[in-house]
Amino acid sequence: YRREKMARTYDHLFKLVLVGDHDVGKQELLKRFVDNIFQGRYVTTVAVDLMVKTIEIDGKKVKLQLWDTVGNERFRSLTTAYFRGAHGVILVYDVSKERTFHSLTEWNRLVEQYASPDVVKMMIGNRCDCEPHEKGVSTESGQALADELGYSFYEVSPKTGLNVNEAFHTFARHVKRKFVGSSNGGMNDDCGIILGDRNELLPHEGNNTSRSCC
Repeated sequence: YRREKMARTYDHLFKLVLVGDHDVGKQELLKRFVDNIFQGRYVTTVAVDLMVKTIEIDGKKVKLQLWDTVGNERFRSLTTAYFRGAHGVILVYDVSKERTFHSLTEWNRLVEQYASPDVVKMMIGNRCDCEPHEKGVSTESGQALADELGYSFYEVSPKTGLNVNEAFHTFARHVKRKFVGSSNGGMNDDCGIILGDRNELLPHEGNNTSRSCC
């Protein structure tokens, strides 16, 4: 543990979990944020996938563990296990698939049941680059449900990059301020999850960035 602390290159470490139906594009969203790439086709997550990204928030280096959970109902119990210890949860739906939007009330029920009461929450309407006639969920409907359930809200496009960085940076800032506090007080800089030797087994990190999309 002492050796790991000395080798640390970040100030805070937070666990963020993405949930939503199996075809909402969580993996392509994370690939755009972490590696700034879009391939258009991704293999469906079998159980859970982990990506890591370090960004700068309020002058501090914040390392994010981004857990992409499977949306298939038969793996639901496995998905809910990852809520334990999570600092933040992001509900994702596809704006072109209305059924994925209607599923959010059930995903929110699981968040309320299994996640910490202090967890920071965001709702993301994914693939907003679709043609207007293909959009099955209006921005107003997404915002209204987010307001009703107590989530912050963004519509994003992994294809064009629109709002992807902005959404994750805003979310990370909310998490940091909730669990660490401002620069004038709050918890100490060791707030977060310490993984010890398992850090050596984590996936590579993408290029760091602190700039948001327009």
